[in-house]
Amino acid sequence: MISCVYSITNIANNKKYIGSTKDFNKRISQHLYNLRNNIHINIYLQRSFNKYEEKCFVFDVIEIVDDISQLLIREDFYINSLNVRNYKYGYNLANASGGDVISNHPNNSIIREKISYAMKLRWNNMSTIDRDK
Repeated sequence: MISCVYSITNIANNKKYIGSTKDFNKRISQHLYNLRNNIHINIYLQRSFNKYEEKCFVFDVIEIVDDISQLLIREDFYINSLNVRNYKYGYNLANASGGDVISNHPNNSIIREKISYAMKLRWNNMSTIDRDK
């Protein structure tokens, strides 16, 4: 198990995605599964993967991080220093916040509508007892 900051590089256009993980091999498997099944949360990376195909993407460890509490700090360092939040250079939608990929997503209004609809549907299907809880 390798705890690290990693990159996914499109060798056709040299754009990068920077991420961090506690388990490099597992995380790369997750990325590939999502990309191959056209369900990756990062629409920029997904569109590029669809256009250029898997053969153009290289997965590399940038820095091994022994102290897990430093993972997001080191990821942020590389996101900022490589300027990969700028679509001209990379695919990152956000800094290493560990979660918010919706705010800067190009389809954020559609995603928010779907979330809102699902929450309303869930609320409407709850019993009064569950609502009171």
